[in-house]
Amino acid sequence: MKHLFLILILVLFGNCIAHAEEPPENRASRGYFVGLGPMKLSGLNSPDAGYYFTGGYAFNYEKTLLKLNAEAMFRSGALVLTGGIGAAYFPKELVYKELNPFIGANFGIGTSRIRPNETGIGEWTTGFVFGPEIGVQFFRNSDVMLEVSGKWATFLESGSLGTPSYTVLKISLYFL
Repeated sequence: MKHLFLILILVLFGNCIAHAEEPPENRASRGYFVGLGPMKLSGLNSPDAGYYFTGGYAFNYEKTLLKLNAEAMFRSGALVLTGGIGAAYFPKELVYKELNPFIGANFGIGTSRIRPNETGIGEWTTGFVFGPEIGVQFFRNSDVMLEVSGKWATFLESGSLGTPSYTVLKISLYFL
């Protein structure tokens, strides 16, 4: 019985070593994500850094990640709300590594409120929003993924102070 147990352990250990070089299977999955971070608004009369929150639904498959997302940003009376779609591309040679850099783009529709002036009246700008994103995902093949990314987006409409835009450094968790 002792020998049988020893043989079983050796077979299992040998099987683990034999498959150590093979990448894990990158399965198709879908689920929710949430994120937050600091952001900087431009064209909204808000000089301070503000707060950024995002959430949505994500579809993960091999080299791509597709997102349906909503974003909210605010600081010093300025407010930005957006919703849209996003996509991230992971280079093929790095898909099965623990550290997965990506490039992406986001497109949607949003509204922004300019910080009120001395009269207390703010101005709203509504229009399409577009911007690139670059970042790194960790644990891409697990049920919970961590993402650190930077994003810049601009409205395709202008307000009285110029074109609203924002820059974000965010941390997101994906539950797939």
